[in-house]
Formats: sequence, structure tokens, C-alpha cells
Amino acid sequence: MKLIDNSLFDKIILESLFENVDESLLVNPSFSDDFKKYLLIERYPSKFRDAVPLQLYYNKYYYFLKFLVKYKKLVGFDEGLEQQEFKILEEGEIYPDIDWGEIESISNEIKNSEVE
Repeated sequence: MKLIDNSLFDKIILESLFENVDESLLVNPSFSDDFKKYLLIERYPSKFRDAVPLQLYYNKYYYFLKFLVKYKKLVGFDEGLEQQEFKILEEGEIYPDIDWGEIESISNEIKNSEVE
């Protein structure tokens, strides 16, 4: 019997979890981990049972911004991704206890540091 190659399983898992996503965003080692974390929080928030909604929001913004900074450094400006950042920021308005200073800290930390 010949076993199915693990890389095929990995590919199918990625495609299943991240349907309708540009595959190049999922496989680029420079930014794919951050992008996947953002997508998991965005698409499957119920999987993070111990996290409160505001904590998930801060994490979603954090990982998206990390991805975006790395993406722009490697690929360049993308208007759609820039718009997505603003959509995420606007989403923060639904949280009455949001700390906009925390959002600013996240932004400053990521944009002013050397993103690895």
C-alpha cells in the first residue's frame, strides 16, 4: 500500500480551512503564519473558547497588521488590504470597553519595529 503524501494532506487542510483565499498568501513563509492566525480568528472565533471577544479583536488586528506590514515590505502596496485594515479598525466601535490606546500601541509596536 502506498500512503498519501503528507504534503497533500497539508494542502487539503489549508484549502478547507481557508476557502476563497489567494493561495499565495497562505504559503509565503515571510507572512503566511500571521495571515493564517488572522484568518483563524476572523473565521473561527468560537474555537478560541478562553478568549473574550475584545481580546479576539485585539489579536485579530495585531496579526492582520503584522501580516500587512510584512506583505507591503515584500510585495508592495495593496489597496484592498489597506481597506481591510480600516474595516477591522471600524469593527472596534462595536466594543463599548475598547481601549483605543491599546490599538494605537499595537500599531506603533508593529509599524515602528523591525517586523521579523
